[in-house]
Order: sequence, then C-alpha cells, then structure tokens
Amino acid sequence: MTDKLYESGVRRKAARLGYRIEKSRQRMIHSNNLGLYMLITADQSIHRGFNNVELGASYDASLHEIEKFLAANEAEIRARRRC
Repeated sequence: MTDKLYESGVRRKAARLGYRIEKSRQRMIHSNNLGLYMLITADQSIHRGFNNVELGASYDASLHEIEKFLAANEAEIRARRRC
C-alpha cells in the first residue's frame, strides 16, 4: 500500500470516529513541531471537548501510532456515540 493510500485510510477511520488528523506544514523541524501528525477531536457530541489534541501535541505522532490509538479506543468511542 502506498503512503498516500495508507494516510487516506487512517484519515477516514479517524473521521468516522469523530477525529481529524492534521499534518505539520513546517519545513524546519524544532522541539515544538517534529514534522509528523496530530490527532484532534472533531465531534463534540462524542468526545469530552472540541479541538482537543489526543495524540501528537508537538506533531510527533506517526500514522501507525494514530491507527493503533484509534483501534484501541474504537469500542469505547462507538459506545459513547450510542448514548
């Protein structure tokens, strides 16, 4: 699977669970921006807040880490959505 297809799949899964993924646009890497991804809550009705950073506060989360986080929390998120 190509990187772009993998990224699109993880983004779709995140959107289904009420998150959005932001990619760093920085060209220069520094301590506050490591050039990877950030997972942010996008649906206030499912999550405790809106625009909360769940993973990768310094743009330091890889797509693989985000995918693991979503898979580990998927059942809990879907249960909250039903309530």
